[in-house]
Amino acid sequence: MKELVRENLDPALLHEEAQDLFESWWSSTHSQGRWNTDVKQRTWDSIWREFGNGSS
Repeated sequence: MKELVRENLDPALLHEEAQDLFESWWSSTHSQGRWNTDVKQRTWDSIWREFGNGSS
């Protein structure tokens, strides 16, 4: 995520690329069905608050 922030000055593009990366990671690691969409959303929100620029 930090690399995406450094490489992308456009906030909308950064958000889109980061979310695509997160979706890919999520589907490869949490596809067993133990995590619901609320957990997924909270995880993404937490990551974006920590590393994103705050705009969506």
